[in-house]
Amino acid sequence: MGGSSILEILNMPTSSKIAGAGGYNISTNTSDPSIGVFNPSMIDSTYKNNISTGYGALFMNLSDIKYGYTSYANRYKKYDYFTNIVLINYGKIDANDEYGNSLGKESASEYVLTFGA
Repeated sequence: MGGSSILEILNMPTSSKIAGAGGYNISTNTSDPSIGVFNPSMIDSTYKNNISTGYGALFMNLSDIKYGYTSYANRYKKYDYFTNIVLINYGKIDANDEYGNSLGKESASEYVLTFGA
């Protein structure tokens, strides 16, 4: 039986500050460049050459799922920009054919790259 939604990686918070604020916060102007994912207009010249990163693990159904993000903001000429990458690694997953026969193990990951100016 499949899940009830797709692309849930897009709902994952892109920083610990955002996660602590409930997952969505478009008004906090801190030095964290990952705020650009939610509100690109917050990125200005004060974010010059700024980076933030985080990595952790989620434990669901006895499987170890790794999650991480990296955000970077800078200024090029008169443009302020940011980039963000989010990853989820699901680890080793049992692979089976349509009859339930084991095909061994496979790995699965998801990546999202965001850019804004």
